[in-house]
Formats: sequence, C-alpha cells, structure tokens
Amino acid sequence: MADKSSFVWENFSIPADLAEDENFLIELKAQFVAQASTDTPSGSDLARVIRQYNDASPSEREAMNNVFVWALGYTLPRLAAAVSAGERVGSDEADDLYERWKSEGR
Repeated sequence: MADKSSFVWENFSIPADLAEDENFLIELKAQFVAQASTDTPSGSDLARVIRQYNDASPSEREAMNNVFVWALGYTLPRLAAAVSAGERVGSDEADDLYERWKSEGR
C-alpha cells in the first residue's frame, strides 16, 4: 500500500458505538447510495483505487472488499471482471474472466 505519508484524505477511527446503531447504519447506507449516484469520479480516481488494491496486503484487500460487498454486493475483482468482460456480474463470461485472473494470481 502507499506510503502512509501520501494519504490524500483524513484517516481516523469512527466512533465504535455507531456500529451498534441500526438507524445510523440504515442512514449511512442511504447516504452512500445517494452520494454515489450523483458523483462522477474521474478515471484517475478509479485507477488509483485499482492501484491501491493491487498494492495492498491481503488484509487491506479484505477491508477494501468488505466495503465493496457492503455497498454493491460484490468484491472489487468480481465487479472489475464483469466490467472488463462487458457483461453483468455472474454471467458466464464474467465468471470465466474472474477465475482466470484468480488462477493467474492477480
């Protein structure tokens, strides 16, 4: 992962008790969806996510995938394989590409 001094955004803990507040969690997901649906990320933003994912340790990738699964229902590699195959997640073509990437150790 990138040198810790190169973080672009603030990086600190969120109050742990929020993980127990069902209303907060529902609203967090709603806000996430609302923000994501109106945002237009640049290609460089998305390229950075992929580079950071690829450079990450297994536990860091797990954390990143937890966010993708929470938000979208799929890991970043699963979603990337589908987009790369020009198909929907779960299609035969996307699954074949995903399995090929996995076997190649990507």
